[in-house]
Amino acid sequence: MAKLTKKERVQKFYDLFKNIYETCYIDRLYDELNYREFFTAPASTKYHGAYEGGLFDHSYEVTLCLLELTKKMGAEMGIRPQSVHCRYAA
Repeated sequence: MAKLTKKERVQKFYDLFKNIYETCYIDRLYDELNYREFFTAPASTKYHGAYEGGLFDHSYEVTLCLLELTKKMGAEMGIRPQSVHCRYAA
């Protein structure tokens, strides 16, 4: 994956989650992740993803793989009561 700008990462985040969560939940999750510098933090200090935004880039790729695997296996993505969705619903 080519290195993206923070703006491009945020757009990918919204594009990915818009089919899973309502916008108000995505906005709250974005606020929390942005506060914690998720979109600009490196994934590592020495190894893969050791660049600005590496944490998001790695997490995004893992999420895409999980969604693809879930689809191939015919599994359903459900929202559990302990999920971030429910914590942000309050």
